[in-house]
Amino acid sequence: MLVLVGIVVAVAGAIGVGRILGDRDAPGVGTPSGPGREHRDQGARHVVAVQRGFRYSSDPPTSGPHRPLFPTGEPDAPPDALLHALELGNVVLYFGARTAPVELRRLARAVAGPFDRALAASGQAVILARRPGTDGVIAAAWRRSLEVGNAGDPALREFAEHWLGQGASR
Repeated sequence: MLVLVGIVVAVAGAIGVGRILGDRDAPGVGTPSGPGREHRDQGARHVVAVQRGFRYSSDPPTSGPHRPLFPTGEPDAPPDALLHALELGNVVLYFGARTAPVELRRLARAVAGPFDRALAASGQAVILARRPGTDGVIAAAWRRSLEVGNAGDPALREFAEHWLGQGASR
Protein backbone atom coordinates (compact mmCIF):
# COMPACT_ATOMS: atom_id res chain seq x y z
CA MET A 1 0.00 0.00 0.00
CA LEU A 2 2.85 2.42 0.84
CA VAL A 3 4.38 1.79 -2.61
CA LEU A 4 1.05 2.61 -4.29
CA VAL A 5 0.79 5.93 -2.38
CA GLY A 6 4.37 6.77 -3.42
CA ILE A 7 3.56 6.10 -7.07
CA VAL A 8 0.40 8.26 -6.91
CA VAL A 9 2.35 11.14 -5.31
CA ALA A 10 5.14 10.87 -7.92
CA VAL A 11 2.65 10.86 -10.83
CA ALA A 12 0.74 13.83 -9.38
CA GLY A 13 4.00 15.73 -8.93
CA ALA A 14 5.07 15.02 -12.51
CA ILE A 15 1.71 16.22 -13.83
CA GLY A 16 1.97 19.43 -11.77
CA VAL A 17 5.49 20.19 -13.00
CA GLY A 18 4.39 19.47 -16.58
CA ARG A 19 1.52 21.93 -16.28
CA ILE A 20 3.73 24.65 -14.84
CA LEU A 21 6.35 24.25 -17.55
CA GLY A 22 3.72 23.91 -20.27
CA ASP A 23 2.08 27.19 -19.25
CA ARG A 24 5.34 29.00 -19.98
CA ASP A 25 4.74 28.31 -23.69
CA ALA A 26 1.13 29.46 -23.68
CA PRO A 27 0.35 32.39 -25.99
CA GLY A 28 0.91 35.69 -24.27
CA VAL A 29 2.99 34.19 -21.48
CA GLY A 30 6.54 35.45 -21.56
CA THR A 31 5.87 37.64 -24.60
CA PRO A 32 8.11 40.64 -24.17
CA SER A 33 6.33 43.95 -24.02
CA GLY A 34 7.81 47.37 -24.35
CA PRO A 35 7.86 50.52 -26.43
CA GLY A 36 6.99 50.49 -30.10
CA ARG A 37 4.75 48.43 -32.31
CA GLU A 38 5.03 44.64 -32.35
CA HIS A 39 5.15 42.96 -35.77
CA ARG A 40 4.39 39.41 -36.80
CA ASP A 41 7.34 37.03 -36.40
CA GLN A 42 8.55 35.93 -39.83
CA GLY A 43 11.48 33.95 -38.49
CA ALA A 44 15.21 34.44 -38.83
CA ARG A 45 16.03 31.99 -41.62
CA HIS A 46 19.36 32.62 -43.33
CA VAL A 47 19.15 32.39 -47.11
CA VAL A 48 21.34 32.91 -50.15
CA ALA A 49 18.68 35.20 -51.62
CA VAL A 50 15.23 36.22 -50.40
CA GLN A 51 12.54 34.43 -52.39
CA ARG A 52 11.01 36.60 -55.11
CA GLY A 53 7.61 37.90 -54.07
CA PHE A 54 8.23 37.49 -50.32
CA ARG A 55 6.51 40.25 -48.35
CA TYR A 56 7.82 41.39 -44.98
CA SER A 57 5.27 42.21 -42.29
CA SER A 58 6.86 45.62 -41.64
CA ASP A 59 8.66 48.33 -43.57
CA PRO A 60 11.54 48.39 -42.89
CA PRO A 61 11.64 44.66 -42.07
CA THR A 62 11.95 43.65 -38.43
CA SER A 63 12.09 39.88 -38.95
CA GLY A 64 12.14 37.41 -41.81
CA PRO A 65 14.53 35.58 -44.12
CA HIS A 66 17.76 37.37 -44.94
CA ARG A 67 21.36 36.90 -45.96
CA PRO A 68 23.49 36.80 -42.79
CA LEU A 69 25.60 39.88 -43.51
CA PHE A 70 27.24 41.63 -40.60
CA PRO A 71 26.73 45.36 -40.20
CA THR A 72 29.75 47.56 -40.90
CA GLY A 73 28.47 50.79 -39.39
CA GLU A 74 28.10 52.39 -42.81
CA PRO A 75 24.90 54.44 -43.10
CA ASP A 76 24.03 52.87 -46.47
CA ALA A 77 24.25 49.25 -45.28
CA PRO A 78 22.27 46.70 -47.31
CA PRO A 79 18.85 45.75 -45.89
CA ASP A 80 20.02 42.17 -45.22
CA ALA A 81 22.84 43.43 -42.97
CA LEU A 82 20.39 45.59 -41.03
CA LEU A 83 17.91 42.75 -40.61
CA HIS A 84 20.73 40.46 -39.46
CA ALA A 85 21.77 43.17 -37.00
CA LEU A 86 18.25 43.15 -35.55
CA GLU A 87 18.33 39.36 -35.30
CA LEU A 88 21.50 39.62 -33.21
CA GLY A 89 19.89 42.15 -30.83
CA ASN A 90 21.09 45.48 -32.20
CA VAL A 91 18.79 48.48 -32.61
CA VAL A 92 18.70 50.32 -35.94
CA LEU A 93 17.71 53.97 -36.25
CA TYR A 94 16.64 54.85 -39.80
CA PHE A 95 16.81 58.46 -41.00
CA GLY A 96 16.15 60.07 -44.40
CA ALA A 97 18.74 62.88 -44.52
CA ARG A 98 22.12 62.64 -46.29
CA THR A 99 23.86 62.40 -42.92
CA ALA A 100 22.66 61.23 -39.54
CA PRO A 101 21.21 64.03 -37.43
CA VAL A 102 23.47 65.03 -34.54
CA GLU A 103 20.79 63.94 -32.04
CA LEU A 104 20.90 60.37 -33.42
CA ARG A 105 24.69 60.25 -33.29
CA ARG A 106 24.59 61.42 -29.66
CA LEU A 107 21.88 58.92 -28.80
CA ALA A 108 23.78 56.00 -30.35
CA ARG A 109 26.95 56.91 -28.43
CA ALA A 110 25.08 57.46 -25.15
CA VAL A 111 23.25 54.12 -25.31
CA ALA A 112 25.90 51.85 -26.85
CA GLY A 113 29.13 53.80 -27.36
CA PRO A 114 30.86 54.26 -30.72
CA PHE A 115 30.08 51.68 -33.41
CA ASP A 116 32.31 48.64 -33.17
CA ARG A 117 31.96 45.47 -35.27
CA ALA A 118 32.51 43.18 -32.28
CA LEU A 119 29.86 45.08 -30.35
CA ALA A 120 27.44 44.72 -33.26
CA ALA A 121 28.24 41.00 -33.58
CA SER A 122 27.23 40.60 -29.92
CA GLY A 123 23.94 42.49 -30.46
CA GLN A 124 24.86 45.52 -28.37
CA ALA A 125 25.13 48.29 -30.98
CA VAL A 126 22.85 51.14 -32.00
CA ILE A 127 23.24 51.38 -35.77
CA LEU A 128 22.40 54.49 -37.78
CA ALA A 129 21.07 53.69 -41.25
CA ARG A 130 20.20 56.03 -44.07
CA ARG A 131 16.84 55.27 -45.66
CA PRO A 132 15.92 57.78 -48.37
CA GLY A 133 12.36 59.00 -48.15
CA THR A 134 12.08 58.45 -44.41
CA ASP A 135 10.36 61.33 -42.62
CA GLY A 136 11.47 61.66 -39.03
CA VAL A 137 13.11 58.54 -37.59
CA ILE A 138 12.13 54.89 -37.57
CA ALA A 139 13.62 52.87 -34.72
CA ALA A 140 13.74 49.12 -35.29
CA ALA A 141 14.47 46.11 -33.11
CA TRP A 142 13.65 42.43 -33.67
CA ARG A 143 9.88 42.35 -34.39
CA ARG A 144 9.46 45.94 -33.14
CA SER A 145 9.40 49.43 -34.61
CA LEU A 146 8.71 52.96 -33.53
CA GLU A 147 8.16 55.98 -35.79
CA VAL A 148 8.77 59.47 -34.44
CA GLY A 149 8.66 62.91 -36.04
CA ASN A 150 12.16 64.06 -35.15
CA ALA A 151 15.56 62.82 -34.02
CA GLY A 152 15.28 64.55 -30.66
CA ASP A 153 12.21 62.60 -29.53
CA PRO A 154 12.94 61.03 -26.09
CA ALA A 155 10.93 57.93 -27.08
CA LEU A 156 13.90 56.88 -29.25
CA ARG A 157 16.18 56.51 -26.25
CA GLU A 158 13.54 54.57 -24.32
CA PHE A 159 13.08 52.24 -27.32
CA ALA A 160 16.83 51.71 -27.83
CA GLU A 161 17.56 51.09 -24.16
CA HIS A 162 14.64 48.69 -23.80
CA TRP A 163 15.24 46.53 -26.88
CA LEU A 164 19.05 46.59 -27.16
CA GLY A 165 20.36 43.04 -26.79
CA GLN A 166 16.97 41.39 -27.39
CA GLY A 167 17.27 39.73 -30.76
CA ALA A 168 15.59 36.69 -32.28
CA SER A 169 16.57 34.33 -29.46
CA ARG A 170 14.67 36.26 -26.78
